[in-house]
Amino acid sequence: MFGRTVTTIVIAAGLAALAGCGGERAGGPGAAELAAGVDTPGLRSAVTAYTEGDYETAMRQFSALADGGDAKAQFALGLMHENGEGVEADAAAAAGWYRRSAEQDYARAQYKLGAMHYFGRGIDVDYGEAARWYRMAADQGDADAQTDLGYMYDQGKGVLQERAEAARWYRLAADQ
Repeated sequence: MFGRTVTTIVIAAGLAALAGCGGERAGGPGAAELAAGVDTPGLRSAVTAYTEGDYETAMRQFSALADGGDAKAQFALGLMHENGEGVEADAAAAAGWYRRSAEQDYARAQYKLGAMHYFGRGIDVDYGEAARWYRMAADQGDADAQTDLGYMYDQGKGVLQERAEAARWYRLAADQ
C-alpha cells in the first residue's frame, strides 16, 4: 500500500513538472532558475534586471552575453522568449536559444529543450528527442529531468517502456 501511494505521488509530481507547474518566484517565471550559480558581474547585472522585472535591460544585457557564447545568458533568452518577457512570446525562438545553451551542456537548457520537444512548443513533437535531452540533464542531476525521464520510461514514450528504469529515475529525483 505504501509503495503504491509513493508511486502515485511521484507520478503526480512528474505530471506536474511535465505540465510546467513549478514554484516560480516574482520577477518572471524563470527568476529562480536564473538566480542559481550566477558567477560573473555582467550576468549578475542581467539577472538582477530580470528579477526586478526590467526586461528591456535584461534582454539587452543577456543578448550581449549570449552573442559571446554564455550558455546561461542563452538559456535566459530562451526563458524570456518562451514567456514573452521583454519580447513577443515566440516558442520557436525560445527553442533555438535553449538549443544553443543545451549544446554547451547547460542542464536546465537541456531540460527545457526536452520539454519543448515533448510538447511540440516551437518545434515538432518528438518523444525520442525529448528523452535524449531529458537524459542529458538527468545525468547531470537535474531533478525535473529525472522525473520527466522516469515518466517517459513509465509510459514508453520515446523509449522502451521499462518500469524498473522509471522507478530508478523517480527515486533519483525524489532523493534530491
